[in-house]
Amino acid sequence: MKKRFKLLLLLWLASFVLATFLKLAGALKPFEDMMYDYRMKWAFSNTEAPREVAVLLIDEASLKTLDTIVGRWPWPRSIHGEILEFLSIGGARAVVYDVLFTERSTPEEDLALVEKTKENGRVFHAVHLFIDVEDEKNKNLLNRPLPEDFVKRYALKEIYLKKPYITNNYALPYRELYQSTKGIGVVEFAPDPDGTYRRTPLFRVYAGKAYPSMSLSVFIDANGSVRAIEEGNRLNLYLPEGKLSVPYYDGYYAVKMYGKFDAYSVSGVIHSMRQIKMGNFKDLLINPEEFRDKVVFVGASAVGVEDLKKTPMSPTTPGVFLHASIYSNLIKKDFLIFAQDWVQYLTSGVLSLLVVKFMLLRRGLPLRVFLSVFLLVIYFVVCFTAFKFNLVLDLTYPSSAGLLGFFMGLFYVGLSEEREKRRIRNTLGRYVSSAVLADVLSKGEEVLLAEKGVEVELTIMFSDIRGFTDISETLTPERVVDMLNTYFDQVVDLIFESGGTVDKFIGDAILAFWGAPIRYRDHRVRAVSTAIKMLKTLESVNKKLSEKGLPPIKVGFGINTDRVVLGNIGSKKRLDYTVIGDGVNLASRLEGLTKFYGVDIVLSENTAKGLGESFVLRKLDMVRVKGKKEAVSIYQAMEDTEENRKLAQLCNQAFEEYLKRNWDGATELYKAVLELRPEDKTAKLFVERCNFYKENPPPKDWDGVWTFKEK
Repeated sequence: MKKRFKLLLLLWLASFVLATFLKLAGALKPFEDMMYDYRMKWAFSNTEAPREVAVLLIDEASLKTLDTIVGRWPWPRSIHGEILEFLSIGGARAVVYDVLFTERSTPEEDLALVEKTKENGRVFHAVHLFIDVEDEKNKNLLNRPLPEDFVKRYALKEIYLKKPYITNNYALPYRELYQSTKGIGVVEFAPDPDGTYRRTPLFRVYAGKAYPSMSLSVFIDANGSVRAIEEGNRLNLYLPEGKLSVPYYDGYYAVKMYGKFDAYSVSGVIHSMRQIKMGNFKDLLINPEEFRDKVVFVGASAVGVEDLKKTPMSPTTPGVFLHASIYSNLIKKDFLIFAQDWVQYLTSGVLSLLVVKFMLLRRGLPLRVFLSVFLLVIYFVVCFTAFKFNLVLDLTYPSSAGLLGFFMGLFYVGLSEEREKRRIRNTLGRYVSSAVLADVLSKGEEVLLAEKGVEVELTIMFSDIRGFTDISETLTPERVVDMLNTYFDQVVDLIFESGGTVDKFIGDAILAFWGAPIRYRDHRVRAVSTAIKMLKTLESVNKKLSEKGLPPIKVGFGINTDRVVLGNIGSKKRLDYTVIGDGVNLASRLEGLTKFYGVDIVLSENTAKGLGESFVLRKLDMVRVKGKKEAVSIYQAMEDTEENRKLAQLCNQAFEEYLKRNWDGATELYKAVLELRPEDKTAKLFVERCNFYKENPPPKDWDGVWTFKEK
């Protein structure tokens, strides 16, 4: 037991430590990111964004439609002015532009966009604060001071971050535009190392001042003001109406994306706006009322605008969807929650421990593999289901720990199983048939490994050739061996065929048992059935002996069912797979009684009561054999024939009368048995016994038990 526990501990620690090392080294991150993306798409592809959020897309249709009117992208800024005018008519709560207007156009065009921005009064324009690497071209651009009026108006004051995202370069809207807009927001969005966009800081810091991301800027404006403090894995936003705690990990916010937005094409808006200007308010492609009280994010989905990003949802997601998703998360408090590190370590440890434990079970390998794989599948299901409820569990690290435990267990099984099979073959090859041995090897029965012995219920058969000593004295040793081998060759196969185990040969006797190593429930039936078949086989055995000039033989069988000790017993140099205990001794004593009662098979009561109606049972007597204090009822087992049923019925009735001290009644019944079988020794014995008791009545405490003084 200690050895197995140490092995379990060793394999578990090896799998857990190796998986932890791979995690800390970053080797598992690509796989975890991949599984994260699968779960995101599976869980939220059909999830709709809040109805108060809409997306206006510069799509391929828009580029194609306006190409014939105003030319190729980028469009004149008056077009964006028309969009803002249309959304003003519709009563949009806010217009969020994910388009950078950093370069000047013509004065007329620039002024047109500024005027429409002022008229709308609820427009948020994009700025770009980012980390740049110094080179010959930009070395004078890094860490330039931002315009004072920009800093004074848009820099946030009470922002306290543990890991601020510090930028060193910027691109701002032209001066008149950022002075006229309702607010600004940072639209810079850096991908993860694999090129996928999953997370972003909610603030960028430039020259010691913090500026909000576009989505957060709109959210802050709607709530009046903000004070932000990063505490643990939370970014606490202190708003006039109360605190909003946002999950924040290592300075980043993980975006929960939505699969469905209320999305519209800019081409439809421009067409509808021009219809309105012409006084046609009917049959509009898009009714401006559809945007009432909505926050409208304007961005590009056309390939030519180059704002398509790889996200968990799609390799070509419009970048504006990221900003719209973050804003939706904030207003709905719909956040992804990542399990804490200690949960992942605990899960990994438990999962790897259970898998290793399953792999070390003393069961067939298919069952062990099934349990291990089933456990890992269950964990996958849990991780995917939890994601549906915004809980993000590390899938790869615990799964890797479990898989490593599985393969280490499998490797150990591969090394040890063949060694164990050789040991089992050496132990059992002499005792059971090849079919039983193969079954044992496939099932890995625990009883085989019990070197200290196990207590188990078996049916034991002891058979002996009657008068063998007298026969052997008349034969040469070579002839004795030939006779025994002729007999054993026939009957041992019958024992093997019934799933029995040959414990040992004791001269002319055979000790066999049923119920181990394969634990048959019907071991009583198998033992008795084999004894009857062995009796039938004696006819062919004696025929062969006669052909060799050897005398015929008769065999008696004693069969008992009891709990006995089974195991590999002996010394380090020599072990025998054997049974010991009173139950074995009783089987031997019962065999000795066959001669006394003149029958071939004697069963104990414990064997007889488990046979059901498989055989005809004749009660012989209640006896106390030499060496035992307890009395036991004994029976003769016979094949189910009409004659045997009649014989058993007479004998069983006779014995009941015998126990009632009805000597005359018992005698009559036993005489009826003799009429059926004149040579029946048991019936003759009881007739004599009844006559004796009739003349010499037994004492009052007589219980009908016959005590044997000899074996």
